[in-house]
Amino acid sequence: MRRRAIARPPAPAATIDTRHPGRATTPPVPASPSAPAAKIDTTHPGRSSLDLSAPTVDTSRPDRTAPAASSSLDLSGPKIDTSHPGRSAATPPSDPLDLSARPSDPLDLSSRPAAPTPRPKPAPARPQPRARSGPPTLLGPDTPTVTLTRLQSGVGVLQVDLVTTVPGLRLGAAYELSDGRTSAIVDGGHADAAPPTRPVLRLTRDRYAGLRIDLRQTRSLRRLAVLAVPQTAVDWTGTLVVTTAGGARMEAPLDLGHGEGPAVLLTAYVVDGEIVLRAERELVTGNLRDACLAFGYDRITWADDRTPAS
Repeated sequence: MRRRAIARPPAPAATIDTRHPGRATTPPVPASPSAPAAKIDTTHPGRSSLDLSAPTVDTSRPDRTAPAASSSLDLSGPKIDTSHPGRSAATPPSDPLDLSARPSDPLDLSSRPAAPTPRPKPAPARPQPRARSGPPTLLGPDTPTVTLTRLQSGVGVLQVDLVTTVPGLRLGAAYELSDGRTSAIVDGGHADAAPPTRPVLRLTRDRYAGLRIDLRQTRSLRRLAVLAVPQTAVDWTGTLVVTTAGGARMEAPLDLGHGEGPAVLLTAYVVDGEIVLRAERELVTGNLRDACLAFGYDRITWADDRTPAS
């Protein structure tokens, strides 16, 4: 016995909603034996209680679609803010395991500045020659200075003698004391330096003209200059001899050539209790006052250019 197949009517076409262009109503789904038919919502044409249609297209504003429900598991990336290129809508939180943004390791020496290059040590100063007993120390252009020890600078007297046969030479000295007093003494004038009761310097006359320095008052003396003044033009010859109480001897030759002005033969400076002697051998054009001024003794009172007042 044949069974005749019952022809099913075709599915109805989608209904166009003329009130909202671009929207189509969802056609009713034919009933099946196993599933009930979807109910039609007559209050909102085109909608059913079970809406399986595609998203509605809004033709009034192209390029926009109806908002879709957000998913509870959104794996999309951060939204891009197109109004400010290069900025995102939300900055993702930093990774707590990312060490690139953490402070530098205080024990990491790779980023610290290199240690400065040590400066080379200065060359040691040339030791000053010392006065010694025995053979005399020659003071000349190569070794013009000599330093007395503290013992040699503080015991007895320091004797300076002008050993020469040149006639008419007057020995003298300009000096400055530690209290600031400055004056000069010269053979034929003032023979003693201040203070008068116990002078630091005293001119002597034995075989040769001489100058005696009382070393018990070394601390009272700051500096001095030994000078010689000729009466006329002379040929300088001879030697200036300095002797300590212990027998140390220093000699400075007077080979200065021909001249008629005074000569500064020797200077002495007291440095931390020690006397430093320097052979100057300097001819000065002028008179005794000019020679004193040439070596910085500018506070001396003068009776005339050849005679100090005090």
